[in-house]
Amino acid sequence: MLSNLKNIIFGGPYFLSINTIGFLGIFFFLILPFSKKIKTENYLPFLLLILVISYEDFARYLTVDKALNQKIHEWLFDVPFQGWNVWAYNLFYGQISKFLFLFIILNQVQNQRLRNAIHGIWSFFLLFCILLQLLELEPLYGLQPIIGGIGNACIIIACCLFFIDLITSDFYLEKDPLVLWQFWFATLTLFQTSLVFLSEVSYEYLIFSNTSLYNSLVYISQFLYTSTMGLIVAKFISELMLKSAKKIRQNA
Repeated sequence: MLSNLKNIIFGGPYFLSINTIGFLGIFFFLILPFSKKIKTENYLPFLLLILVISYEDFARYLTVDKALNQKIHEWLFDVPFQGWNVWAYNLFYGQISKFLFLFIILNQVQNQRLRNAIHGIWSFFLLFCILLQLLELEPLYGLQPIIGGIGNACIIIACCLFFIDLITSDFYLEKDPLVLWQFWFATLTLFQTSLVFLSEVSYEYLIFSNTSLYNSLVYISQFLYTSTMGLIVAKFISELMLKSAKKIRQNA
């Protein structure tokens, strides 16, 4: 089992990067002052980081431990087990992570009308996911192109609403966007989600006619996703640096 876990954590550049960033993120978050831990702007990104490293490792482990994969499948579903772990990505990446991204973006928007719009977006996505799965139009154990496409579209729209807020809200107009964590988080999220959206829309063409381009898009998407997680760690580090700088000023 330890050998399997080692192969999972160090199983390629993407998994090594995600796990390294994840462990660093946990460390720096834990040493944050309690007053900063309980702030929405910090604990929501932390929950997203924990979710990402957890489902990436868990889904990869299911490909190694087929017995566990089968037990979970038979417990959750009443269809024959075919060796897939797609349900883990559908649940954690395709749905739960999308809600966390929406909540983080929502927390960054200042305009109340835009906030209400994002509230409506995640409420619509939640009902949409529940409805399609209850009706078994896109069950959790199978491919979910519609849910995945709608989820990505919701993230893209929410990011666009943030950028509208960025250029109209007094709160942001007084700040340099290039030094704002919110700006870079929304930018990386928008690029990565748009890339995934375009890849999924053109999946059949790419996978049969231009596999090298599809693989390149996957690698770029992984890089952007890893960079987004790294940005979360950088936020925790900056919080600690601001605390240290404040102490130095107080002691000066």
